[in-house]
Amino acid sequence: IRPSEVKLAVFLDEDPLEPQPEIVWSRDGDQWVYQIEGLPKYNEAFEEAVYTVMEEETPGYDQTADHPVKDRDGNLVQNFTNTLKTVPFPVQKIWEDQEDAWGLRPDEVTIRLLRQVDGGEIERVWELPDMVLSAGTHWNYTYSLLPQTDSQGRIYTYRIQEDLPQGTQ
Repeated sequence: IRPSEVKLAVFLDEDPLEPQPEIVWSRDGDQWVYQIEGLPKYNEAFEEAVYTVMEEETPGYDQTADHPVKDRDGNLVQNFTNTLKTVPFPVQKIWEDQEDAWGLRPDEVTIRLLRQVDGGEIERVWELPDMVLSAGTHWNYTYSLLPQTDSQGRIYTYRIQEDLPQGTQ
């Protein structure tokens, strides 16, 4: 779901620069660092220019930005943090068998997570393994930190598929 790029806009004294300057990126895992060179030190009124960088919204992420500060070399530094929007998905297997009166309840049931976007095709969530529900888990499991949306901002609907031993429902 992580995008391959993010878009930034540079502003001078609250007005977007036209044309936008070239932004050079370097990436190291979760750290993406950008650099903008060649910006004039002074605005048209011969006052020290005040630049602001804004990150365009990234679907599926909450964004925060620190207030820009100058480092010891006089470079303007600003941190943006993108936090994946996630949802939990609790699962509970309910048995309607009079507390296993006939002794037919299996010891365990295997479940797998599926998802769907806006009435599209149902797909398996291959990033997560199958889970096993049993009396030891109280027939419960909660998938946590699931992406709320796909990379285009469309909301996922999650569901479960279960494998039952033959003769059970």
